[in-house]
Amino acid sequence: MLAALLFSIAAFAQPRAAYGLVVQNQTSCDQYYVVVGDELCDCGGTYGSSIISIPPGGTHVYPNSTTIPGFPTTMPKGIFGAKIPDGPIYCNVPAGAVGQPACGLPPLYGFITIGANCIRCTMAKANWIPASNSCQEMARLIFTP
Repeated sequence: MLAALLFSIAAFAQPRAAYGLVVQNQTSCDQYYVVVGDELCDCGGTYGSSIISIPPGGTHVYPNSTTIPGFPTTMPKGIFGAKIPDGPIYCNVPAGAVGQPACGLPPLYGFITIGANCIRCTMAKANWIPASNSCQEMARLIFTP
């Protein structure tokens, strides 16, 4: 009981959103993601990126949300999570989500990656490392085998 209470306090001590995002793909397959956000430090889902593909070994760095395809470009918004399709949308694949624990999102999603040819590629995990101290920090989304 005490451990659950301490965990919930720790989750609420974390910011509800991040200012920027770094995405890394450490798998041998293309990975796909949709960044979700709202106003700074909010958990709402007002904004969503287009579907973004990251190649094996790739790194995408978004210093703030104005550089994310599909987000408003005039003023930075908060980033609180990502939808993780298991592959290209045209393959009619399921999807999961990861994100800031303070917004109720899990930090990990395990799945079977589906390649561009709609054939199984590999087992993968999407790991969300939250912004930890303020809404002005970067979160990380790391795809691992």
